[in-house]
Amino acid sequence: MKPSKPKFGSGHVAIKAVTDEPKSGADKTTKNNKDSPFLSAEVVSLSHTYPFRFMVPEKCAKSPCRWIYPLTFGGGLVGGDNVEASVVVGERCACVITTQESTKVYHCRHSAATIQRLNFSVGDRALLCVLPDPVVCFKGANFQQTQIVEMSATSNLVFLDWMLSGRNALLESWSFQR
Repeated sequence: MKPSKPKFGSGHVAIKAVTDEPKSGADKTTKNNKDSPFLSAEVVSLSHTYPFRFMVPEKCAKSPCRWIYPLTFGGGLVGGDNVEASVVVGERCACVITTQESTKVYHCRHSAATIQRLNFSVGDRALLCVLPDPVVCFKGANFQQTQIVEMSATSNLVFLDWMLSGRNALLESWSFQR
């Protein structure tokens, strides 16, 4: 899957393996971490538009895995937001996508839907871990989410998708539109 040009409220990331090959005869994993089956990953394409962006720290862990944090400006999504993200994890790369806090979906007066589309492509012998904090839909929120994952027979995936019932202290338990 090749990322298309960003649209309003969209974000795109492509990840690929480092192209530096170890010296001939050497194990290809020794350059990164002798215990890891993955090559170091680098971001080769990154673009985003309001209200969505990606934060990709340079050094997040002592491993070849790349950590990616999707962020929304303003602390959450509102009716009418149309967010689309594409993440491509190249062959023998490892990538973790996680958040710094729950995704909040706020109410909109005119019942306009908040739409989120997430597209993932995982290459051969690659690993993708999608481990976000939960989605929290506030009272009256109208949230539609689509998640598509393309994998090969040798791809690896850990995928968590969860939702909280709303703001229970305000008696908003499961009181969103959809």
